[in-house]
Amino acid sequence: MGRIVTFHGTDHKAGVSQTALGTAESLAENYPYLKILLVHTEGRSGREYAPNLRESLETVRPYLLDRVLDGEEIGDKAQYKGNLYVIGGDENPGSAEIYLPDMAEYMLDAFADCFDVVVCDSGSEIEHAMALGALFSSDRIYHVLTQSELYFRRAEMLLPLYAKLGLSEGRFVLCKCDKNSPFSPSYSAKRLQIDPGELFSVRVSRKGSDAEIEGKSLYSYREGPYRRDIDAIAEDIVRTFELVKGGKERKWLRKSSASARF
Repeated sequence: MGRIVTFHGTDHKAGVSQTALGTAESLAENYPYLKILLVHTEGRSGREYAPNLRESLETVRPYLLDRVLDGEEIGDKAQYKGNLYVIGGDENPGSAEIYLPDMAEYMLDAFADCFDVVVCDSGSEIEHAMALGALFSSDRIYHVLTQSELYFRRAEMLLPLYAKLGLSEGRFVLCKCDKNSPFSPSYSAKRLQIDPGELFSVRVSRKGSDAEIEGKSLYSYREGPYRRDIDAIAEDIVRTFELVKGGKERKWLRKSSASARF
């Protein structure tokens, strides 16, 4: 049984999609024995940075309605490159109204039977049924925000709600980090009232505009500092759920505790 991890933003433009895609690419590249699936459980297709997707929530939805999803068959159709598979979101107007949270839970459980790690990009709208379902299904959630007072205020408003919903253990990702910002990693951890080891910082990339124009992931540009920051998140996933590779056998063993580094 694979593990499900979800990236969720405290607000729009926090960097959720690039962080989720980069983490999925890092897992696939650095741990080639893993089979990785990225699913966009939101109202965006994901084609902005991965244009050649063959499957989406729109094509998967009929199987969810009748509970006849074959996770392996659909998953294999979603092969993106090598051991990385991607399913896009449903960006049709009003699509959020035609899904239910239990559809996401059913879908992700089916995919977790066939993949070692299922990474979810759940955007920033918790009211989207598929995003909410992904949050409920997750073994770990990465809350994504940037160095902005508005993002921190919204995080402080949302975190009590997440606690009431009983969501799984979380980590935090501070994206587009500028070393000159007053929102340093140490200040951010103190402001969020978390241990510094629960926060990852991802430095700002010089390729942001290029990625939007060329429809590519930031991780694909091979910027050393940016890739190292994303690799640290991927390593956290692998170490937390400790994949033991022995012969043909693959087992997930949950560690009693895990530490994040930045």
